[in-house]
Amino acid sequence: MLRIINSSVSYSAKIKAYLKFSEKIGAQNFDIVIASGVKGLQLARTNGDSLSAGVLLRRIGEAYYFKGDYDAAAKYFYESVNLFEKSKEKEALAYSYNSLAKLYRKNRDLSRSGDNYDKAMALFRSVGDSSGMAMIYNESGVVYEYAGNYEQAA
Repeated sequence: MLRIINSSVSYSAKIKAYLKFSEKIGAQNFDIVIASGVKGLQLARTNGDSLSAGVLLRRIGEAYYFKGDYDAAAKYFYESVNLFEKSKEKEALAYSYNSLAKLYRKNRDLSRSGDNYDKAMALFRSVGDSSGMAMIYNESGVVYEYAGNYEQAA
């Protein structure tokens, strides 16, 4: 993937490499995800590719989240959400709402977390994504648990 990223191949091949690389290395080296994600983001923006830009914004945000830099994570998550809200990319928007909900859950802002999980769930339902819905059921259950609402968490 790095060979493709550093070569003079077509935009399509290069952005696919950035997306695949950020997904593959995501949980291994956050600084590399951020650095390569920013470069990929610049490339996507230059080429008017809002879908790739939104995905890269979310992945950069996730890297900051796992590094514990929640302010930077929020910035990138909100940029991703704002970009996808302007598009018809419902599933991608749902994943960005999910990331934002996890951030709020981590910071114990359970109301905002729940609101974002609800938005993600509605989008996953609208596109018929059962694995996305299952993910939201699981993760939003933690919010109910934290709130002491064990009946709804189950």
